[in-house]
Amino acid sequence: DLVELIEKTSEMVAVVAHDKGLELACQIMTDVPRDLVGDPHRLRQILLNLMGNALKFTMAGEVVLRVQLDGSVPPHQGGESVALLFSVSDTGIGIPADKLDAIFESFTQADSSTTRQYGGTGLGLTISKRLVDLMGGHIWVTSTVGQGSTFSFTAQFQVQENPKPHALVPPAELRGMKALVVDNSATNRMILKELLTAWGMQVDEVPNGIEGLAELARAQEAGDPYRLVLLDCRMPEMDGFQVAERLRASPDLVGVTVMMLTSDSRVGDRTRSEELGMAGYLVKPVKRSELFDALAAAVGKSHAPVLVPASEVGPAPAKDQRALRILLVEDSPDNRLLVKSYLKGTPHHLDLADDGAIAVEKFRANGFDLVLMDMQMPVVDGYAATRAIRQWEKEMGRPPTPIIALTAHALKGDEEKSLEAGCTAHLSKPLKKATLLNAIQEYGMSMT
Repeated sequence: DLVELIEKTSEMVAVVAHDKGLELACQIMTDVPRDLVGDPHRLRQILLNLMGNALKFTMAGEVVLRVQLDGSVPPHQGGESVALLFSVSDTGIGIPADKLDAIFESFTQADSSTTRQYGGTGLGLTISKRLVDLMGGHIWVTSTVGQGSTFSFTAQFQVQENPKPHALVPPAELRGMKALVVDNSATNRMILKELLTAWGMQVDEVPNGIEGLAELARAQEAGDPYRLVLLDCRMPEMDGFQVAERLRASPDLVGVTVMMLTSDSRVGDRTRSEELGMAGYLVKPVKRSELFDALAAAVGKSHAPVLVPASEVGPAPAKDQRALRILLVEDSPDNRLLVKSYLKGTPHHLDLADDGAIAVEKFRANGFDLVLMDMQMPVVDGYAATRAIRQWEKEMGRPPTPIIALTAHALKGDEEKSLEAGCTAHLSKPLKKATLLNAIQEYGMSMT
């Protein structure tokens, strides 16, 4: 499911974007087939490499992932192959023209000082190139120093012969409804306008709150008012909350339905949105289904619920749940941020170690209720660290602490290798929030 893969991949890096104050947007063209046959894990790996690099080298502005048909290939039919064009654009530091040809070579970055300032080796681009080649495509980059870069690649897939029904049938109330998108990001305005138009709505867009208020007043006076406003929370000069307060204070505009979209969910923002009477509060990049559900609920016609597998549902909070002391052993800053975001709002206390040697030292000094152990790390890997912890527990006469292995591999042999090293359980990356919380409750609470 291409849409699901793109949205979940974006969710994984959204924490980094939000922490840096960057806009993160995803656009999948409407004519791109959703149900494909291919390798989702390797496609995700390429996208994470490119999006991770884009976020790393961008200090302000936006990172945008786009997916469209490769125009050089004939239209697709069920069961036939389709060529897709993926691009990741940023407004970052850019790459000098004389370095572009070598950027996909092993351990090559545009400048040695880049490694010192930003970290990394550039090996991710080399791996991405090899994977793209194996997918029957090619990868390239265009860039302007000081303005940003666009990494693009093509890949071949099969179109599933019997695709699942994904159509989101909008309530009759949405058809023809006038909507106004207020967002300083032209990319976000374009993406939202495309989605809403596909659901039968009449959509206009403006780049700031002042023009938004003026357009709302103009339409009201003309006797053709807007019924829905999608409002960006973070805008210069006048932010989304200021616009909402002005709307609430204007008697002529009180009836309009307002939904807030934010690129970083700050403490208290959701409550403030509710106090201002907003119909929804969504965090970017907004998932199609979440936006659709919020719109349907706002007009009082929520569509039929969809049953999801138990593994997708987060655990119900245990009545006797207590705060666990959890040690996360992970060398990737992005993955550390992701786990921290997943545990936000839980009572658990998280400590960090970025390699196995530090993890063993911290475990011996402090003791923990649960360990989340990345197995692939430099210096001392997760297998060696787990064995060292188990040996120390044995010497001290302590019961084994639950250690959950985290690996980028989903092969049966990798799980067995983790368990042989002494791990209690094994989870494959990319981690889903519900899966992690379920595992913490199952293994952490069983030991308390």
